[in-house]
Amino acid sequence: MCMLFCRIPGFGDFFLCFPRCGNDGSKSIEPDQFRDCRELAEKSAASQPANVPQEEQHSSRINVGDIIPFGGYDWRVLDIQNNRALILSDRDLSDGAYHGSETNVTWETSSLRRYLNREFLIDNFSEREEARIAETRIANNNNPWYGTSGGNATNDRIFLLSIEEVVRYFGDSGQLSNRPQNVWIDDRHNSARIARNADNAASWWWLRSPGSSRYDAAYVTDGGSFYTRQCYKVSKN
Repeated sequence: MCMLFCRIPGFGDFFLCFPRCGNDGSKSIEPDQFRDCRELAEKSAASQPANVPQEEQHSSRINVGDIIPFGGYDWRVLDIQNNRALILSDRDLSDGAYHGSETNVTWETSSLRRYLNREFLIDNFSEREEARIAETRIANNNNPWYGTSGGNATNDRIFLLSIEEVVRYFGDSGQLSNRPQNVWIDDRHNSARIARNADNAASWWWLRSPGSSRYDAAYVTDGGSFYTRQCYKVSKN
């Protein structure tokens, strides 16, 4: 799934957080643009109190947890910050590889990042929609258990969730900070992390965080647990 920050869900802000791409993501849209969404279009401005500023009127129409349509997909609102919404694709949108070959790679150098911010962006959003997707400075932290370098910070319009963001937005059982003996996090929040594809089948999805080595990336399984160690980046299959 992926995310993005839109001014309004692993390839799971309107920061675009990459659509869940093979795997997930997101986007971000300013609140004053929400009126173009189907759900919000149904709400007439006449229903708002006359003394409420226009920006507050639009902001009051969207809440964390809402599903909104944008660019032909449905997106879940994960967070709202400074009049922008962090949204995550509600479905697994791609079976793409994290990277095209088994080599040292970070989110910055991955082919999946390049695809999402070029072909995926151009193919799925109109010029008007693209203009609503905010470019966001993305921190790429080291793997919290193995110390694998996350590489440089990036400026992205569409991106994947990190290990820490999955815990922040889908529930924290304490396992990330208190590492279990297993190499994965398997807890009561599994069901919230499950992504589904177009056929409504459970599907695993990439995270942007590195795994136990520079050859690996973290990911969420089709059962909702997630691995912080290894998954080769060549292919989802």
